[in-house]
Amino acid sequence: MFSPGMNPFARQMEERRKKIQENLGKIKCKIAVMSGKGGVGKTTVAVNLSAMLSEKGKTGIMDADIDCPNVNRFLGIKERLPMQGEKTIVPIEKFGLKIVSMASLQEAEDTAIMWRGPLIANTLAQFLENTKWGELDFLVFDCPPGTSDVAMSLMQNADLSGIVVVSTPQSVSIVDARKAINMAKQFNVKIFGLVENMSGEIFGNGTV
Repeated sequence: MFSPGMNPFARQMEERRKKIQENLGKIKCKIAVMSGKGGVGKTTVAVNLSAMLSEKGKTGIMDADIDCPNVNRFLGIKERLPMQGEKTIVPIEKFGLKIVSMASLQEAEDTAIMWRGPLIANTLAQFLENTKWGELDFLVFDCPPGTSDVAMSLMQNADLSGIVVVSTPQSVSIVDARKAINMAKQFNVKIFGLVENMSGEIFGNGTV
């Protein structure tokens, strides 16, 4: 709802938020997989979670790590993203999943995407606004590490059902995982659980 005193930038952001929510309106459950730091196996968890959920209903996965996308490599995807017209993005379908990743728009997998935060956030918003997901039971977002642009954009605009936080047993990873959890609490987003990855005899366990 627009207020009479809303400035043009706030009005533009609210309009974009409305378009995103309309586009995602046929998706029943939207889950973001987050981690406070990199290298904890977050994409592994996101892909495996998506595969498991696909046995229960129609499932998509969106690689929200815009500048370092890895979902395509995990799923063996090399094809480009199909487009309908100039804007509409059609997800790639494989293993019973609908998949969207920035990697499908790159000329080469090892191309460095050197973008500042606003451009990353804008690209994410375009994916959210223009992807033709259709009706889904589940949509999993594989987020980049940290609590900045992408995570904030998803929590503000995507009406998340909840998050799954991935960590390893080391104390530095746990501290950063707590940051992700505290961020979700500030946005009133549910925490579905914490995965302690790489736990066991070599890596340790039980730091939580």
